[in-house]
Amino acid sequence: VLETRLSQPDCSSRGWILHGFPQNLDQARILQGSQYQPNRVYFLDLSDEVCLSRVSLRATDPVSGQRSVQSDQNQNRASSPTGAEEGPSPPGSTL
Repeated sequence: VLETRLSQPDCSSRGWILHGFPQNLDQARILQGSQYQPNRVYFLDLSDEVCLSRVSLRATDPVSGQRSVQSDQNQNRASSPTGAEEGPSPPGSTL
């Protein structure tokens, strides 16, 4: 799917950004073996406290001020010692 998308004319002419990919070693190897190599990589190093704060704010309803159940689930997963090893987030998640 990734190679199909990156081969489209808009990606070839304007470039592309991968957000949250690769998430594990297997995905990194797939990207490395493809013909599409990034020419820049940015790594944002944030503390757990800052990350959890941003996730919480992102999932707050602007009208009611209530946090969604999804945010609570993500915060619990992110704060668990093995949270980062659970694999990719489901589509539409806030992490």
